[in-house]
Amino acid sequence: MKAHLPIALLTALALTACADNSPGGRAVQARHKQFKEIGKAFKDINGQLKERAPDLGAIRTDAARIAGLALHIKEWFPAGSGPQDGKRTDARALVWTQPVVFQQDATRLAVAAAQMTVAAGQGNIAGINASAKAMGMACKGCHNKFKED
Repeated sequence: MKAHLPIALLTALALTACADNSPGGRAVQARHKQFKEIGKAFKDINGQLKERAPDLGAIRTDAARIAGLALHIKEWFPAGSGPQDGKRTDARALVWTQPVVFQQDATRLAVAAAQMTVAAGQGNIAGINASAKAMGMACKGCHNKFKED
């Protein structure tokens, strides 16, 4: 195990040296992390919805997490954080060149997430399912337009 420690330290140092610590680079890293959180929460909700007796408490927590994050998606793409700026990102330049369309798509997700939060608060499984489908469509629509494959 001790033999692996120097390799792990060198790997960590190399990754740190390669990290883009510019404001745009930090924005890329932060949005990647936040989208991962949305994806995990959405996956957990969909997993609960497949259960015979979904855990409404878990769904409420995850729905609130998504709803809170979705409100800020538009802020996660500041100038200087796109591929046109030389940043390694899955976002297409269209995010910055078609900001109105991007904002509409981000709003669609935020609305679906808010609807899911309401449905989860009411214990309305049919409403949660409907809003989960709407969220899935919002995610897919935005990914198709604004995310590299």
